[in-house]
Amino acid sequence: MAQRRHGRRRPRRFRRSFQQKKPRSVSFWIKLQDWILTLISKFLPKKALLRTGEIVPFYADQDSEVEFFPALFSADPSLAGRVPWVSLRGCEQPSTPKRVSRAQHYFGNNFAFIKRESRDVDLLAESQAKKLEFVLGKVLQDRPDELVYFGVIDDAWNLALAQASSILKKPLRIVLLDEDDIEAEDNDLIGIRSLGVPLKIVKSERAQQFHRNLAKWRARFKKICVLPDDFDDAVAALGYTGALHEIKAAQEAGETPIPDLVFVPVDSGAAFVGMEISRRLCGFDDLKLIGIITDESIRKSPSEFAAMAKETWQLLSPHFQTKRREDFNDKDFQVLKVGTTDADLPDLIRWTSRFMELEGVELEHELTGPAIRRTCEYLEENKVDGKTILFWNTYSGQKVFDLSGSEFAEIKDRIRRKKFVRRTG
Repeated sequence: MAQRRHGRRRPRRFRRSFQQKKPRSVSFWIKLQDWILTLISKFLPKKALLRTGEIVPFYADQDSEVEFFPALFSADPSLAGRVPWVSLRGCEQPSTPKRVSRAQHYFGNNFAFIKRESRDVDLLAESQAKKLEFVLGKVLQDRPDELVYFGVIDDAWNLALAQASSILKKPLRIVLLDEDDIEAEDNDLIGIRSLGVPLKIVKSERAQQFHRNLAKWRARFKKICVLPDDFDDAVAALGYTGALHEIKAAQEAGETPIPDLVFVPVDSGAAFVGMEISRRLCGFDDLKLIGIITDESIRKSPSEFAAMAKETWQLLSPHFQTKRREDFNDKDFQVLKVGTTDADLPDLIRWTSRFMELEGVELEHELTGPAIRRTCEYLEENKVDGKTILFWNTYSGQKVFDLSGSEFAEIKDRIRRKKFVRRTG
């Protein structure tokens, strides 16, 4: 009889640990990974924050769409992990330029298109979302606990910031200055309060300064970030550095041709500057970009646009994989100005109302209405013929032409009396 070895016998479950195990099938690990991601997605926010040097993935169910990326990031995905950016547009895709049909005669013998940016993209207007994605992306790099904004009443950025705060789940406080006592006329305040954003209305600059000092004092105990007063700077221009990439993608999909001339209304100049950078990145050397200033209070010169473009390029160029140098000067920014007086307003309203009736587009009398009319006048004055024209409607506000109000009663009466109105088209 064989002699029994001393010591305890190794349990059966450990005897196979030294043997070569048969690998599990790949499908098992894929199913396990999908199960874990589905479980994690229930506890993570659907909006993903992209920070410099880090990409937080977007987890979603299998049936949901992928989070929207700016067109510039789609052309160069490496920028998404280097340029500070947040997602504010959900999975909405950019609008495609619409061919002008019934109002074609206003543009002469040219092929006219209109690109209308969406006015309601996941609660936030597209033109504002494009800028805030980069402005807030830079602000949120420091991971503040709370945001504070000091602005003026009846400003479109007030509601836009409240909507962005709701999307990003980031606490925000708003203090607005109302010196003219027009609080009852600002409908955006209802939307701000409905989103649960703390709102304070003050009547003097001294009172607003008190709240600024209060925010600085609170910043000693809590990580608070005071937002800039103006969002139309070089950082905001980054939002439009991929604008013409959208046109390029639509052209590759066979939806629209590459235009010869692009007209864009100019308010702050951020969109205008961003489009010029996008034109160069796309290689559209033959495309001509023209800005239209409709507000007499905007006194920016081409040299100021060039300076903003240089600053925006300095923010963007270090993140490219290959080094690229660009120089901007006054000649790169052609600007047309529109001087609309009170006497011209009835004629402008009649012209724009007719254009909206023909094409089914929404315009307003302060920015896009005068801009698109000035576009048609430019084509006639310079005898532009046989070109592809694109009018880029960057206006995403809620105020459009509405002649039902009592304040337009006198204007409507003057419109009916044709001797006061020059008929155009």
